[in-house]
Amino acid sequence: QTILFCLLLYRPIAKPVLILLLLISASAIHFMSRYTIYLNEEMIRNVLHTDANESSELLTISLLYALILYGVLPALLVWRVELKKRTWLRAIAVRLGCLCAI
Repeated sequence: QTILFCLLLYRPIAKPVLILLLLISASAIHFMSRYTIYLNEEMIRNVLHTDANESSELLTISLLYALILYGVLPALLVWRVELKKRTWLRAIAVRLGCLCAI
């Protein structure tokens, strides 16, 4: 995952991608702690094949609290961070440094 971030995450899409990951992680944290489950490939496949009636039962106030606490509040912090503009040469050097550090 770090390699993908180093290679594909660039300034114009960095904040939206990180905020989306925060919101997805917040909902995953809620379901893992609430229902004591482990999210693996099979569970993700089940989520994708769930119909609207089943999924509406899972939309609770505790999910809303988890999304706000673990998703929205950190997303606001990410949104406030100002990303530096870099030249292409500097951006490539930073990515290569990241890859070498792995």
